[in-house]
Amino acid sequence: MLVQQKQNIKGFTLLEILVVVAIVGIVSLVGYPRLDAWVSKNRVKAEAEKITSLFATVTSQVERGYYPYAMIEFESGSPTVIKAKGVSQNSFNQRIKKPGAPAIACARSDFTGWDLAAGSAGKEWQEIGRHTMHEDIYLDKLTQATGGTNKTICFSKGGKYFKPPSGLGYKLFDGETDNSKSTTNYVTICHENSSACDTANNSFDLEKNYDAYLVRYSRFGLITKYRWDFNQTKWIGY
Repeated sequence: MLVQQKQNIKGFTLLEILVVVAIVGIVSLVGYPRLDAWVSKNRVKAEAEKITSLFATVTSQVERGYYPYAMIEFESGSPTVIKAKGVSQNSFNQRIKKPGAPAIACARSDFTGWDLAAGSAGKEWQEIGRHTMHEDIYLDKLTQATGGTNKTICFSKGGKYFKPPSGLGYKLFDGETDNSKSTTNYVTICHENSSACDTANNSFDLEKNYDAYLVRYSRFGLITKYRWDFNQTKWIGY
């Protein structure tokens, strides 16, 4: 009986293995482009969420009084690094009361120690957070910026020392189809493979393969998120 059982056990033939491999290959070829597109679309959304979160953290801590003054810097490069830092009330008071001190300009030089390690002597800037963007992500306004490499946005409690984008290029955003609400205080996030990412002209990926997101902020710390609706050809809050 044991001999009979051994005789009934058969392996796969070479032809059967080749057929299975061919089927797996075909399924992979069909499914991979869709998976890749899904990953790319979700990557844009994920990056928009992370930028929103960083903005919200900064503005929340400023309005709560943890930092009377804070700066978000877009460090241009591949990939782009976004850094957020603030200064203590004591450092801020000393700076604005210092005789002959230049006006606060929303720059690293406003306070000391931007590049110094935490705990270094003389360091006034304190890190709030940072985010290194994925290399596939394209920031519309940062790419169109002129003058200098790094771009900055500054917030202060109550908006008194709020500084709009430094060098980010002034483009109008008409999210509510109301010209009175047009603003320059936003960052648009697209995929680098999008055929278009032009916020000023409401022109985005013509093939509709890649979504576009927009993070809008105010001098008082209000952060809102939008997604470009290709069917309605306008920004939709979400």
